[in-house]
Parts: sequence; C-alpha cells; structure tokens
Amino acid sequence: MANCSDMTLNTAIFRADARPSLALRAFDALLGWQRRARQRGQLAGMSDSDLKDVGLSRSDVAAEADKPFWRG
Repeated sequence: MANCSDMTLNTAIFRADARPSLALRAFDALLGWQRRARQRGQLAGMSDSDLKDVGLSRSDVAAEADKPFWRG
C-alpha cells in the first residue's frame, strides 16, 4: 500500500468527501509542493550516467530545478 506522501491527501483519506475543506485542500497543495521540491533536488543529484539512462541532460535538469516549487 502506498503511503500518504505518494498520494494526495484527498485520495488517501477523504475519498467519500465530495468537496474537502479549504484547509484540507491547502494542506494537500503544501504536500504537493514539498514532494515536487524533493523530487527536483533528487533529480539534480543524479549522476550524468543516470541522467543519460533516463534520457535527460544537465540542461534539462537545470531547467527543471530552476522552476519555483509551486510550478508543475
């Protein structure tokens, strides 16, 4: 089973709720931003060999890492 960091809060816990509260939606957004920032950091830490394996260049990584955390 996936943990909450792999899923949005809404789908992990509040499936029956038709419309989550503003606080829950804000918390879900914060989790998404945190996840995105962490993933971009991990991407920046990959070796050139690993990047080549997944079809990315250093310039691709730099372009992704330069994005603000709130931009997808």
